[in-house]
This record gives sequence, C-alpha cells and structure tokens, in this order.
Amino acid sequence: MFGLFGAWEALVKPPLASIIYQRLSNSHFEARCFLKDVREESSRNGTNHLRKELLASLLDKDEAMLRMDTTSATSPFMRKRFRRRKVLVVLDDLDSSMFQFKTLIEGYDDFAPGSRIIFTTRDVQVLKTVADEIYKVEELDYFESLDLLLGSSLHSKSKQEWENTLDRLKMYPNPNIQRVLRISYEGLDDEGIQKIFLDIACIFQSHYFEDELESKLDSSGHSFVKLGISDLINKSLINESSIKCLGPLGTPMPRLKMHDLLQQTGRSIVRGESKEPGNCRSATIEGISFNMSEIRKVVKVSPAAFSKMYDLRYLKIYAIHENKKCKLCLPQGLDSYLSDTISYFEWESYPLKILPSEFIPENLVELGLPNNQLEVLWDESQPLEKLKVIDLSHSELLTQIPNLSQASNHEIINLEGCTRLIQCSNLIDVEGLSGHENYEAIYCNNIDKLKSSETPNANFPMNLRTLFLGGTAIEAVPSSFGCLLGLVQLDLDNCKRLKSIPTSICKLKSLESLNLFKCPNLENFPEILEPMECLKCLRLEGTGIKELPESIVNLIGLDRLFLEGCSKLQKLPTLPLGLSYLDVENCESLKSLAHLPSSLEHLLASHCTLLETISSWRTPLGYEISDSYSMDGSIRFDNCLNLDQNTRNNIIPDPALFRILSSATSYKKRPIDHQGLEFPLFICYPGDEIPKRFSYQSLGSSMNIQLPPNWCNTNFLGFAVCFIIDQYSHITDGIEYKLSFKTINENSLYDFHDSDWLYRLEKINSEHVWTLHEASLSCKGFEEKFGANWPSICSNIVTGISFHVRPFRRDDRFHDSCVEEGVEHCKIKKCGIWMIYEEDADQVLDGAEEEPEVETSTIKRRFGESSEGGGVSITDVVGSDDKKEYQHKRRVISSG
Repeated sequence: MFGLFGAWEALVKPPLASIIYQRLSNSHFEARCFLKDVREESSRNGTNHLRKELLASLLDKDEAMLRMDTTSATSPFMRKRFRRRKVLVVLDDLDSSMFQFKTLIEGYDDFAPGSRIIFTTRDVQVLKTVADEIYKVEELDYFESLDLLLGSSLHSKSKQEWENTLDRLKMYPNPNIQRVLRISYEGLDDEGIQKIFLDIACIFQSHYFEDELESKLDSSGHSFVKLGISDLINKSLINESSIKCLGPLGTPMPRLKMHDLLQQTGRSIVRGESKEPGNCRSATIEGISFNMSEIRKVVKVSPAAFSKMYDLRYLKIYAIHENKKCKLCLPQGLDSYLSDTISYFEWESYPLKILPSEFIPENLVELGLPNNQLEVLWDESQPLEKLKVIDLSHSELLTQIPNLSQASNHEIINLEGCTRLIQCSNLIDVEGLSGHENYEAIYCNNIDKLKSSETPNANFPMNLRTLFLGGTAIEAVPSSFGCLLGLVQLDLDNCKRLKSIPTSICKLKSLESLNLFKCPNLENFPEILEPMECLKCLRLEGTGIKELPESIVNLIGLDRLFLEGCSKLQKLPTLPLGLSYLDVENCESLKSLAHLPSSLEHLLASHCTLLETISSWRTPLGYEISDSYSMDGSIRFDNCLNLDQNTRNNIIPDPALFRILSSATSYKKRPIDHQGLEFPLFICYPGDEIPKRFSYQSLGSSMNIQLPPNWCNTNFLGFAVCFIIDQYSHITDGIEYKLSFKTINENSLYDFHDSDWLYRLEKINSEHVWTLHEASLSCKGFEEKFGANWPSICSNIVTGISFHVRPFRRDDRFHDSCVEEGVEHCKIKKCGIWMIYEEDADQVLDGAEEEPEVETSTIKRRFGESSEGGGVSITDVVGSDDKKEYQHKRRVISSG
C-alpha cells in the first residue's frame, strides 16, 4: 500500500493520483478502480455507497455480490474471490477517519500478489498507521512554479496583463483554490485547533522554530498548543522547511511555515465571520499584524486608536527591511487605555517615551519593543506573573531596568545595545528574581560592572540558560558564575577589556557553548580542573592567548574549537579526542600541529606562515560525517609555505585520502531523503603534484575520458576531482567546475554536475593542490538523478566523461559568450579525476596502499606544456593496444 500526502495534496494529489492510475492501468491488473474525492463523496452519499462502487469495479459488477449486506471486504466468500485477483485501487482524498478507511480497504491483504493500493490524504497520521510506503508531495520550487504559471493562465499575455493578474490575485484569491483549501480547515477535528490555525494565518505567518511558535501561541491560552501544532503539521497546514536553519546553539532545526495561499484562506475565513466584512468593528478585533515596510509615507495614528479594542490579544507592528524607522506617528500620544487582554505585544521602533500609564500587563507573555524611544517602561511594579520574554534591545534612551520583581515566570530579557544602561548588576541579583526556576536568558550590552568575584554567595537565577554579555566593558568574569549550574550558553564576544576567566568555569556542567570571540586582552585560558562533558563549542578567535593548558583534554565533549587570528598562539597541547572541527587560520606564530585527534573532520590552517610540521591523523573509514553545524568540510593549508617536504608529500595527502573515502562511504550509507546539512569536502595545500590516486590526469584545465564497460557497478562510490593552481596575485570570485557525461549518442553531453559552491580564491604565492568531493559526485547524487537503478542505467548509457575547471567572476557562469576574466591572473596547470570504489576503502583498511600507476610522461609527450585546455582520453594516454593492460593497473575502474 502506498500513500501520498504533502503541502499541496489538496491541489496536486488528484491529478497526480490520476496520472499514476492511468499509467499503471496499462499493466496486467485483472481489476482496477479509481475513487475520486472520497472525502466529499462520503459526506454526500455515505461510505457504504463508495464501498459498493469499489466492489462493483473489482468484482465485475457482480449483482449477487453487491446485494450482499457486507460492510467490508472481509467475508470469507469475498476473500476467496480477492485471492485470485491482481487489482489496482486508487482512493483519492481520504479523511482522517479510520472508520472510513477500514470500511473501504479492510481485507486488502487478501488481494493476489502484485496488487497495488494507492491512496491520498491530507493527514499523514493515517498513512503512518497503514501504508507500507509514504510519499510526500513537495511544493514546486521557484522555477517549476514559474513554468506552471507561464504555461497556463499567463501564456502569451503582455506584461501589463501579468501585473494586473497578480494585483487581482492579491486582492481576490482564486475561489476554486480557496474552496479546496477551506476543506482542510473544516476537516480539523477541534475548534481550538481551528483557532490556532487562524492565529498563525493572521498573525504568526513568519518562519519560527517550533518552540518559538508554541511559546507565542501558548500566550493566547491554548493549553493544548503543542498538540495543535503537531496536528497542523500532520495535515500539512503548516510545514517544516526542507532546509534547516541554525538554532540558538548551532543545531540545525527546521522552521515552520504556512504557505501564502493557506494564509489567504485563513484570513478570508476570519473576514467572513465578521458581520460587516471589510468594516470589522473595533470591539471584535482580536489581533493586529501590521508590516510597516509596506507603507511609504508616515501614518498619523489617533490617540484613541486602540481604546475600543476590548478583546485585543495580539498586537504586532513590525518591519522586515533594515530601515527600522517607525512609520506610525503618534503626535498626541496614546490614550491611557490599552486592552488588558493583550498577551503578545510587539512594536518595532515604538515612538513614545513610556507605555500607556493604565495598561495593566497581567496577561502579557511576550513584550518586544526593539529600537524604541523608551526612557522608562513603566513607573511602578506591575503584575507580570505570565511574562516570559522581554526584548528591549537597542533602547538607546533607556536608563534603568524595568521592575521585574513580579515576573515569576520570566525566561528571557534582551537589553543588547541599551547604550545608556550603564550598570546591570541588579539583573543577576534583582530582588524577587534570584529564586525563579524558569529564568532562561539574559542579554546585556554596554555594561562595565557586574557582581564582583568578592561576592561568592550572590544568588543567581538557578535555571538561567543563556547569558549574553557581548560588547560589555567587564574586565573579569566573577567566580560566582560557577553556580549557574543550568547555564547552556555564555556569550562574551567583543569584551575588549576582559582579561580573565575563572577556573570555576568548569563547574558549569550544562554549558554547551562558550564564546570569547575578539577579546584581545584575554591572554590565558583557565585550567579545566574537572571534566566538562557538555561543552561542544569553544570560540577563542582574535584573543591574545599564547597557549592552551594541557587540561583542555578535560573538555571531553568538545566538538568545535575556533582559534582563528590568535596571532600569539605558538603551539597546541593534546586536543580532546572527540574534536571534529579545528580552525587555526591566520595564527601567524604557530609552528606545529601535533597530537591531532583521529576524529578531526575539518582542519582550517590557512595563512599560518610559520607552520612547519603536522602530525598524521586519519578519519576512520566509514565514520559518519557529521552534519550538525553549518560549515563546509575542509582541510585548508593555503599559503602555509613553510611546511616541510614530508608534510606536503605524505602527511596532508594521507588524511585527505581517508577523508575522501570516509565521505564517499558515508554518503552511501545515508538514505535518499537524508535531511542533514551537506557541504563539499574541500582540501587545499601547497604543492605541484596531483596525488597518484587520481589515475586520470591531464595538463591544463579540462579532460575527456573514455570509460570501460560496466564501469558503474554497485561498488562505485563516486568521483573526486583535483587540480593544480599556479601562483597568482589576483583575488578572484572563485573556482567552478563542470562534470558532463558522454552518452551512447556521441553527440550528446549530459551535464551531470555544475559546482554550486563559490570557492573564493585569495592571493597565494606558490602552486597549490585543490581536491574536491561532494554529495552530487557521490552515489547519492547518482541515485537522486537516475533513481535506485542508477548502476545499470549509467553503465548502459554513459560511455565517457568530460571535465572542465576554471576561475570565474560572479556573473560569469559557464556561458559560451562570456570572457573568462581573471584567467590571466589564475592559471589551472593540471587536473585529475579519481573514480572511487568500495575496493579502495578495503585496500586501505587492509594496509595495502599501493597507488595506481599514471602515465604522466605520455600525457606530457602528447600534449606538451602549452596544452592548456586540451582533453585526454584513456586511449590517447596509453594507446589502444595497451588499453586493457592499463585498465588492469588502475584497479579503481575495474568492474570487479
């Protein structure tokens, strides 16, 4: 059984299901049935009517059978009939009722082998309980949508007609689309979930992480909001973005979004509920969402604008562009009344010096007033029991912290950029806050005094999770910070006066991220006296640190270490065994990299001008390449010209080889629908020789390869490419490459892969070796392009490869008519390709690391040094008579 669902199931599924049915109908099925619009037909004529229609199609309209009063297909006689029939059944648009499903489908397992049952639904939960395979119907991307739009209603019409049509659709959405989408809304089982849908459609249409959205909706009193969001996701009324964004701690997380058409549907429903559509009475307004970016002129607002909005729950006034200047003018201020029912209050660039005096924020959960003109928030204590979040960032006129003594559920306060807020020590020991268990984050900026280390018994909020003190003038972190046992993130970036971190930092057993970026006066990192299992990310870029303590190995959970621009750093101690990312770029005093852990996946050491030696390290083959953060997989030694010859010839290429093999092996293990962040493996170091493992090599920037039969088998893991760049002084936008397949029809080339990544080139002073491997060049890339049967397809169709690499300008992307600017400054001297097979990994694991032979002398003799762009085939290199022997030498392309 196969199920279809997705964001566009209501619009795409019926024709898609119909196409599938038509194509499969030509197969050898003894009976077939397509039931369209099951949800609507069931409500109109009943499920039993649909059951009889289904049975009539499958049983050749056997009247005797149809007269039987059966409610399912499970009677013994019918089971016997079904066992002899290979059938095709497509049920379009089932609702979430399992009764409806069971009535129609129960007994399907008695159909003859080879039968297919395909159904579509708006509720993925139905599929999870019964479907053998589930397929999500994805949204069309930008170009696909454009093709659909231009190929239908706007085809052959003028630009003016296009603009008029778009303006009309903004004002009056297509009624047929709205009707179909409204069915999904009406199919929600609970009135409370319908209300959550409308709140998202009208107020919270921006992309939020699930926890963020849950917090904002929870402020409205939806006690079951988590369940409601889950139900909307299951029914594809809100969707998780396919591209994950970095969450607060650098963890990739999907954002939730609602499509524009669903937003229009929700807003249309709300307007329809008004007795006077388009002229909604103030007393009935529950939410306002106003985008100031959409107005050009300043709008004057009456002081009584909100005075009759008694049920107002959400007030959101915002701008999506960089210009945060408020376009709502309140020349006479606001009347003292503002509804006490407000739970979510966001007003960017709030123009007044104080909130209305009679506003009682007893229901307020989130208050967001960034870039405001406030001098004081409120004059006296307020009932803030429900308040969780305050954002007063960049309140440049704010001189004192608001009284938060009643905020018993307070979690986050953001005071970043409050430049007149000089002293903030009472934030940490403010009366009434020290015992709060839910306090999660404090953001402060421009503070020059904290609780001193002489007050070790200071009472901190024990559940404080995030502390942002970036850009402050503090000179030392108080030792009393060690009692923040729940602290997860500590940010002290750009603290120019900071000189010391206490050894009590090791007491922070929950700490996951410590940021000391650009603290130039910090010359010593503290001894880590106790193991810290949770700390994953340590940022020390631009500090004055000369060396790290040997006790850094006690950071046993450390995954990422950033030391870029530590110009005084001379050496590194033994690093934690689990470290996967190390950045020491521009560490100009660093002379050696010893004791590198085998877990290291990313090593950035460009412009370490004194670096001489590196210890050998190898990422274990088959090691699952992590995708937990947004960084490319790289080994970079650009301009490390002081490296000794052994390091250049052996130490760097050896782990580079392992990384390529590990990456290729890892890609094969991943499922086709893997959602992790994927970035290319990128290796660069000084040198003028392509590694021998790249058995196809050519002078110049391009090559053509004739492939042997059965080159693409199930052991094939993909390609890696390599090229030598001559020294150059010009900074180009980057390097790009193209890999094309030559098919049986010799006149055709299939562009298998154009590099999407911009490999920016900086000034280098000698020849450098560049090596690349990425998902698109792996077996995963083959499967995405050719399907599960890719080995057979490629072996039968693809007979050769064309490869080309070149420097480019940002507007210069493999266009035939373009001029390759920068070529005179950046010269590709050689290029090579490695065809990777599982046998490569096996051979390395067995310790037999003999390299394949490459007839480089033959290449030079045939092409000469002037052959910059010349291509080379295997026959050209060794001659047709020697071709078979040469293939035998190059085990990497053998069919096995």
